[in-house]
Amino acid sequence: MQIEVSEMLGAAVLKVTGRLNADVVAEFESRCNAALEQYGNQLVLDFSALEYLSSAGLCGILTIGKKVKNAEGNLSICVPFGTVRQILELAGFNQIFPIHENLEKAMKSNTKDFGASAAIRTDPSNKVKIICVSGRVDAERVPEFKSYYTPLLQAGNLYFVFNFVEVEYMSSAGLCAILELGKELKKTGGKMAIYIPSGPVRHILEISGFADMFPLCDSEEEAVWEVL
Repeated sequence: MQIEVSEMLGAAVLKVTGRLNADVVAEFESRCNAALEQYGNQLVLDFSALEYLSSAGLCGILTIGKKVKNAEGNLSICVPFGTVRQILELAGFNQIFPIHENLEKAMKSNTKDFGASAAIRTDPSNKVKIICVSGRVDAERVPEFKSYYTPLLQAGNLYFVFNFVEVEYMSSAGLCAILELGKELKKTGGKMAIYIPSGPVRHILEISGFADMFPLCDSEEEAVWEVL
């Protein structure tokens, strides 16, 4: 068995090649746990190159799935039609986890839980989490807004950039959420910066004194540089 770990849109993607059986299930669980700690509680298992899946492998997937669910995260499985998919479906896994025939559909399934209004990615240094938000950040949407970064913060990420280019409105509740994150990052030695061009939302941030607390940047690249 071989496992390749990558990140797409804020989710950990584990591509598993070969055989997932009793001999390697401990390693599989270990790699999944490490990926969750690094990237947060969004996980996609890419089984497109998996040749064999045993009952022990099924148990390993269930173990990881329970951990993700307890952390209020999401697990999706990418597997084309064939023997491995048949095993998963016969075991009822399609009733527990979303199963898709390709990675693109699996990623779309996972990112729905971040809302259609956000995308999360990592900068080339693999240190900074870039959270692109659109729409309104008001009292109604603050819980959703917090859900973008809370799992990443809990996973130990310290450097954040918020891309607010497509944010149309920022209320006092949204401002408070940003302040709370800033305080949490200060406790752990982290940093954050905001990419926001001139306009109403930047004006709100400036008159609220945010420019004195966090860098307000004219480009995403500048914001990444500020936190590194």
